[in-house]
Amino acid sequence: MSANKPDIVIVGVGGAGAVLAAKLARAGMSVIGFDAGPHRDSSKDFASDELSMFGELFWLDERISAGRDPIELGRPNSGRGVGGGTVHFVGYALRFHEDDFRTKTVDDVGEDWPISYWDIEPYYAEVERFNQVSGPMFFPWGSYHGPYPKRSHFRACMHETFQLGCERLGARSTAGPMFIISSPTRDRPA
Repeated sequence: MSANKPDIVIVGVGGAGAVLAAKLARAGMSVIGFDAGPHRDSSKDFASDELSMFGELFWLDERISAGRDPIELGRPNSGRGVGGGTVHFVGYALRFHEDDFRTKTVDDVGEDWPISYWDIEPYYAEVERFNQVSGPMFFPWGSYHGPYPKRSHFRACMHETFQLGCERLGARSTAGPMFIISSPTRDRPA
């Protein structure tokens, strides 16, 4: 590597790109990460109101895929800023289900992936550990049931009301796993 050129350039430093950048840097490589949009301070740059944050967090530029059968992707379609999609979807850290890799076999839709959920499960676990994902002790859906590295966030009155409503209807409910840490770490506040 020359003094002016990095070994690796990562475009998109969200939940996965950040893990990759850290691993490569710890291995001694020179890494530069790019993301579209600003870096935000979570203690002052966010509002708990989707409408007020719409133009800030959502990528509103037109995006069209290429190839023989292009698809217009529409708007909004991803996060804008450091953190990418993790900012756009409020930090939810859900895993694909096993059947998501076998849509042709299970639902006769699309094509089955050439890999299975279990091929990428170790990477899900690595990303969750690195990002200190907060979640329940037991998650009732999918192949992974927890526990997550950090406890779930404290629930507000609206969450308690929702849970009571689910119980009355006989429906299961739980807090979901999130990339938003629930307690401080040595270098990040909750």
